Amino acid sequence: MNGPIISVDVSNGYSHFQGYISDNQKYGGVRKINHDVEGFNFLLKKLEELQKKTGEEVKVVYEATGVYTSPLQRFLTKNNIVQYMVSPLQSAKQRQTEIHNKKTDKLDPKSIAAVYYSKELREYKAEELIYHKMRQMNRNYEDKMEHMRKYKIAFQNSLSCVFPGYMKLFKDGYSDISLTILKYYPHPDLIKNKHPETVAKKIEKHSNHHYPTCLSYAKKVIKFANETYSGCEKDDYAIEVMLQLLQNIQDTSKELDEILTSLIEIAQELPNYQLLLSIDGIGPNLA
Repeated sequence: MNGPIISVDVSNGYSHFQGYISDNQKYGGVRKINHDVEGFNFLLKKLEELQKKTGEEVKVVYEATGVYTSPLQRFLTKNNIVQYMVSPLQSAKQRQTEIHNKKTDKLDPKSIAAVYYSKELREYKAEELIYHKMRQMNRNYEDKMEHMRKYKIAFQNSLSCVFPGYMKLFKDGYSDISLTILKYYPHPDLIKNKHPETVAKKIEKHSNHHYPTCLSYAKKVIKFANETYSGCEKDDYAIEVMLQLLQNIQDTSKELDEILTSLIEIAQELPNYQLLLSIDGIGPNLA
């Protein structure tokens, strides 16, 4: 590739940039800017100077650095500046061929420019708003899933002390009925002497299950509570910890369901969604 460029090494909150008239022909020195209005306007000023000098459209080339790149990308897009994004692997390979091959802020714009002039890169285009929103929602979903995994590990460790063997009573230990019983009877001593009918009525009131199902599980849990042996007293602080983790799991599960529902609603507007759904084995979530 050829022509004048501004090569930018992006960091967290600031960048270093270097102008190039052509390959190995620099324009000015390496400059540092903050990612603020003043910094980006200075970058634009230098770009316009280079454009005036060469009489050609100046492109901006930078290395992909995740969220740190976002302010620069937005500024360039809003100012209709053609931009190219270099992968960290490409710039790292380029540095290995140079005499001074260590990563430094002042030398990195040179490596990024070298990649531009030696490779055939694809022009960066901001993704459509609907895909951008879905990507952001998906990241939020994955982040909450990571929290959920941690909550569940901590919860199971706590439950092993407070109510050993409890999860084995259910096909799904995190089902609505399992967590509802545990929420109101978090220690074996709190349920083992209760009447099954009393427990069943409370479960029915606070869950989505019918009375016969609630009664069946009430009898099973009461029987088990008389057989198991807790590792703590019924007023131990460990129970408070367990109940807080239980609440975290329920709250996060609700948030995950809401995000997934919203993602599906948005995806239904896209033409490829119905095509994906038509493939055997692919349901709404996977599509």
